[in-house]
Amino acid sequence: MFICCSGNQTIKWEEDILKIAITGASGPLGQALTAELLEAGHDVRATDIDEVDVLAEEQVRELCAGMERVVHLACARRRQETPTNAEDGRILDTALKGSWNVMHAAREAGVAQVVQVSDVCIYDGYDEDHILSEDMVPLPDTSAEQQALHLAEGVGHEFAREAPGSILTLRLGRLVDAESLSAQARFDRDWLDMGDATMALLRALELDSYDHPSHWGLYNLVADTPYRRFALRILEGHFAFSPQVDFRAWWPDRKEVDRKEVGG
Repeated sequence: MFICCSGNQTIKWEEDILKIAITGASGPLGQALTAELLEAGHDVRATDIDEVDVLAEEQVRELCAGMERVVHLACARRRQETPTNAEDGRILDTALKGSWNVMHAAREAGVAQVVQVSDVCIYDGYDEDHILSEDMVPLPDTSAEQQALHLAEGVGHEFAREAPGSILTLRLGRLVDAESLSAQARFDRDWLDMGDATMALLRALELDSYDHPSHWGLYNLVADTPYRRFALRILEGHFAFSPQVDFRAWWPDRKEVDRKEVGG
């Protein structure tokens, strides 16, 4: 058994070693996840677009060959990073065809689970006062980035329908590093600490069953604060993951919040 720790969160690996492929691994989240997995003793094949183009079927087949898990980061909109200059067509192709290629290659290679990373921004079409859950239909805006995420999730849903339990889609909040966050930063109720995101992915790789819908793992994750707009299913059930960073030092003044809510 290997034990991986971050903050107060501990992930215990029951299997000796897992063979794990990661797409889009060059970003902050991919680098952090790769480091944690390697430290835990796992066999990691971490790649980025310059090494494996998810639109190239043969490259993706080679990536997935012999793997037991795949973490698909390549199509996720990482809001903490510099915005991409890619054309809309490329963004949409990467999400739709790229995700299909990854999941198809994983299925053909006998990979037990693909963890697909998405983003809670696909709920941006809802009013600010809505409490959101996985049971609600996403309402992305018309940007290629959000439409791409929505399409990629649709691919994940179809593969999960054909092979129940094979896909886990994890929608992450706006990733920030609490340790380096400016004291003057304006609080965002969709924040999620990078360390918590990494540990959630590690936990996801342990799961062999999901909550509703049981055939498709679908979870939202933001920091657990009194101001969050998400009812977090991830806190209980099979996932049972609790983010450790609540950004308390950045919370708005409660009196000011109350005053705005009553129109004062």
